[in-house]
Amino acid sequence: MVFIPYERFVIDTSFDVEKAVEVLSGVVQPNRFRGNPSSVNRKQYVGIVSKERFRFIRNVSYLNSFLPTIKGTFDSSSSVTRIMVTMTGNPCVVISMAAVFTFFGYFFLSVLMGLFPGSLVISGSLGIGTLGYVIYTLLFKAESNSDRLFLTKLFS
Repeated sequence: MVFIPYERFVIDTSFDVEKAVEVLSGVVQPNRFRGNPSSVNRKQYVGIVSKERFRFIRNVSYLNSFLPTIKGTFDSSSSVTRIMVTMTGNPCVVISMAAVFTFFGYFFLSVLMGLFPGSLVISGSLGIGTLGYVIYTLLFKAESNSDRLFLTKLFS
């Protein structure tokens, strides 16, 4: 979807594909419900890593709807392995945030309907729904920047 925030980038590393998979597997655990959430064995991410592709999300013990899903592939050449990464937001969260902001904007502006005409209430509530989308996009960007920095350092 066009409105779902995403970020794409490439990491070039001197590791071969096997070493890159091993390094990435060192920070990705396969199962979220394994052991104590505050255990020392807990890894930074949860998901899958294979030679063909990877897909994971940050492993947090609290609810954070703005965390990106990180997916990508490895491409090996003679001396460089390229790691193509795409981080995407959760479409359900984007839609629900915009819908909730629109609903409450409509409710708030309809209470003040004596001050505003009906068409302004509808366009104003859509504007407030857009504000919900912008807030989601900014929070997604902050979380994705954190993951991007971590992954870039991991392969440098």
